Amino acid sequence: MNIAKKKLFHIFILLAAAGIFLLTCISFFVPSAAAFILSFLPQKAYALYHSAPINYSFIGRVFRFTVLQAFCSAVLAIPIGIATAFFCARRQFFGRNLLLGLSAIPLSIPPMIIALAFILFFGRNGFANTLCMQIFSCSKPPFGFLYSKTGLIIAQAFYNFPIAMSTIAKVWANLPEEEEQAALLLGANRLSIFFTITLPALYSAIAFSFLMIFLYCFFSFILVLMFGGIGTATLEVELYQAARVGFNLKQAGFIGIIETLTALCILFLTVTVQKSLSAKNIRIKEKRERLAISGTAEKAFFFLVMSIIFFFLLAPLFSIMIHSILDTNHVYMQGIRVFTVRAWQKLITSTLFWRAFFNTIIVGACTASLALITAVFFIFITQNIESERVQKIKTIFPFLPFAVSSLMFGLGWTILHTAPSVIVLILAQTALAWPFAWTQIQTSYARIPETCFHAALLLSGNKIEAFLYVSLPLCKSGLLTAFAFVFAVSAGDASLPLVLSIPDFDNLSLLLFRFSGSYRFAESSAVAVVLAILTGFIFILSQRKRGA
Repeated sequence: MNIAKKKLFHIFILLAAAGIFLLTCISFFVPSAAAFILSFLPQKAYALYHSAPINYSFIGRVFRFTVLQAFCSAVLAIPIGIATAFFCARRQFFGRNLLLGLSAIPLSIPPMIIALAFILFFGRNGFANTLCMQIFSCSKPPFGFLYSKTGLIIAQAFYNFPIAMSTIAKVWANLPEEEEQAALLLGANRLSIFFTITLPALYSAIAFSFLMIFLYCFFSFILVLMFGGIGTATLEVELYQAARVGFNLKQAGFIGIIETLTALCILFLTVTVQKSLSAKNIRIKEKRERLAISGTAEKAFFFLVMSIIFFFLLAPLFSIMIHSILDTNHVYMQGIRVFTVRAWQKLITSTLFWRAFFNTIIVGACTASLALITAVFFIFITQNIESERVQKIKTIFPFLPFAVSSLMFGLGWTILHTAPSVIVLILAQTALAWPFAWTQIQTSYARIPETCFHAALLLSGNKIEAFLYVSLPLCKSGLLTAFAFVFAVSAGDASLPLVLSIPDFDNLSLLLFRFSGSYRFAESSAVAVVLAILTGFIFILSQRKRGA
């Protein structure tokens, strides 16, 4: 390829990436604006939808509960995250890699699977209640918290605590030990050292984890829909009820604005804390040596923490696999059931399942590919344009999709009267999920030494060539992880397909939602296993490639 053709090829790649980036931006801002403008239109504009006036007092009560449940979930998740982060960062033990692997759960395991896991394990006829009633001869199920506010908070906390664990562990593993050693020499005990030296050093990581978990729980939909009883409606659920059930689009638009304004405030705090966290990470020099777990108190604490995690997270997830091969129609003496593959046979011979399976792969792969191109182009533009305004945009722009509800976003597409199709779903998921790709690629890009950029520019003809042939290959690990994250987000998304109502379309998450809603738990368990393997396999594969 001669120089002229090579230059034209590079320009073509840049223009194609710019076109995809522009399409992603349009796919985000236009539907979002269409959804938000709903609450500002006059009442007569809603005659077609029979919209009622906005019930401000009701929305106020729902808003208070939404904030409260998100706050309580984050408060419960943080101590568990700190405890597990200590063992991951400072101790060497059998199963440490498995515990660290739990950090993939909020990203690779859809919330629908967590909801099903808790139902099968803690439900009235779940494994935990059945086992306790047989052992202790209880007349009533001892675990009755599931379909309540408590059940919602517990499910969300244990689903999201790995976010806190991984974030805090990364900082804790690199904290300098000079101050702690000096305090020990002066006679301070380890508990007082933790509260006066270690904990203050972890404040930024804890605050960042708290805000991220709060944000995820604030937008929680599937878990609230599955476990929500009387008085447990959140803004996201009420938005869905207003838009898709009551056709009260004015109220749906108002709820969307409240959600977005609240989320923007949380994101502003998150970005501020992240800057502080990044500044601290820059000062970190080397990792500390991990010691073996020692002492009766430390061993007892480790056993307690691992038991709680096993009971409230691992056991429920494992129960999905067990339930998919249980014969739920026949119960033998002393409540013992037999194993069967009937649910798997139904699933494998079902054309609906295979259609949902291939839809999940196709939509996930297309969404991940478009998200990667969007993220890479944004990185290229922001790194090669030296402007203070561009750098400010860089700190805000990628986080905007985190402030928009996927239900509100889907409603915006519906208002635009676009024909529901797989293409619309891919564009919508790309517009919301590309920041996940950006965070992973940007992390890898930031690790490239500055000397590599200068050398690449000297040896190549232009910035495009240097970026394509030097920078991107060095970001290979970030690209793989980004693809896996976005694929998992797409595969686990039941909200957008539910709102868009695409004719004759199902993905695995939507199929799982429908099976669970019709109490076909054996088949829904089998679908959950397939979905978990699909998203988990791609994530683990990307992590192994990253390690290599």
